[in-house]
Amino acid sequence: MSTLATLWSQIVNKLGRPRTALILAVLLAAVLGTVNGLDFPLSVPYQRRVTGQAYLDFCSYCSAGAVQSQVEALGVEGRLLQALLLCTIDIVIPTLTCLFGIAALAALTRRWRARGSSIGWLLALPVAGMLLDFAENMSIVGLLIRYPAPSPVLAGLEGLLSGLKNTAYALVVVSVVVLLAVNAVLRPRTVEVQQ
Repeated sequence: MSTLATLWSQIVNKLGRPRTALILAVLLAAVLGTVNGLDFPLSVPYQRRVTGQAYLDFCSYCSAGAVQSQVEALGVEGRLLQALLLCTIDIVIPTLTCLFGIAALAALTRRWRARGSSIGWLLALPVAGMLLDFAENMSIVGLLIRYPAPSPVLAGLEGLLSGLKNTAYALVVVSVVVLLAVNAVLRPRTVEVQQ
């Protein structure tokens, strides 16, 4: 087994405990609730109140023109807030989301992975979401640096990456919900068989 595969296996085994997944879920919910629900600099409500616009992260599958228009509409203060978000909260949330996704999916697929099932590929979803999130952030950095010059390629890329990121994160949530249901159905049967 390669060093990278061994490291990945160790990370999955450390994170893949129900208690770890639950702690990370509570922490992620607290961070997302705070950022999306409270009004403070770098929060979504603050950005909307100050600029009338959402952060660029919310522009899933938007066209290059729509993204470029939003960059303009943010104004000077909004673009500054967007830049500050990228180097603070937009590092914490993707990282925490990835850790939670790996922990939850590892805990919920443990029984099948132990039998050699290929269901472990689901563990790649949260990593893909995080990588897409960071790539999206880099496209936003490029747009902010190039402003006021238009950058249709970067703007189009931002809309695409934002959409792909949200799709990957949605697939993680759907996978967790489905696996919770499957595990709930199988658990009683497993107990009955053992008796």
